[in-house]
Amino acid sequence: MSWSIKPCNSSRRVQQRLQDLQHEPRLQADFEHEMRRFLPPDGAKRTVENPQFWVYVRNTVLEEGQRVLQFLRQGGAASPFQM
Repeated sequence: MSWSIKPCNSSRRVQQRLQDLQHEPRLQADFEHEMRRFLPPDGAKRTVENPQFWVYVRNTVLEEGQRVLQFLRQGGAASPFQM
């Protein structure tokens, strides 16, 4: 079996998640909650409790998401590995 990316479905899902990331405040709260589970208190204060950290993370994910969309619009690529 050869695996490949289905650009149509994948593009829609990526676009929706990027929209959610920009407009759903609960995503920030969920992210902070999950990260606090793994970070020591001083690490959480320096990162997830700093409002600028969320801006950085969100912007980074949005930029990478745009790269993924561009890749998918170009037709994606079939995996060279047989599964």
